[in-house]
Amino acid sequence: MNSWSLEVNQPDRATRRRRGKTDAVDAEAAARAVLSGRADVTPKTGEGPAADMRVLRLAKESAVKARTQAKNQLKAVLLGIDPELRESLSRLSNSALIAHCAELPGNGSASVFTLRLLARRIQQLTVEVKELTRRVNRAVRTCHPQLLDIIGVGPDSAAALLIAAGDNPGLRT
Repeated sequence: MNSWSLEVNQPDRATRRRRGKTDAVDAEAAARAVLSGRADVTPKTGEGPAADMRVLRLAKESAVKARTQAKNQLKAVLLGIDPELRESLSRLSNSALIAHCAELPGNGSASVFTLRLLARRIQQLTVEVKELTRRVNRAVRTCHPQLLDIIGVGPDSAAALLIAAGDNPGLRT
């Protein structure tokens, strides 16, 4: 058994329409491409800077989504709390609201306890997002800093491009 591998591109669309779109037909086309020598691309590796950026971005996107959900939940809980407390909190900016709610007493009503819990969760997720952003930025600057010289390409866009390109051992810049 050989220890090498090749990457096979998607079959020709006209051929797929003519012969059908099944896994068996696609497998046969891939095998024919390998045997004929048309499939000679070395596949991307699952390791390296692009793979690192992929997992960092995955974690960041998850943390951002969870933080947004926690903020929405906090706002929903605010609707059902004591009107006097709600009125005092309504004047605060979002960051001040979260900071204030994080300091509410833990022995209050279920609503007050939940506000405190959600606010602290938001704060923790904000710390995670900042750390993940810092790591993605560092990975891009280490791997391909010249991408950041392009107008309109920031660290997130550069990371997305590098992830899409992948870690291909045949392409070294």
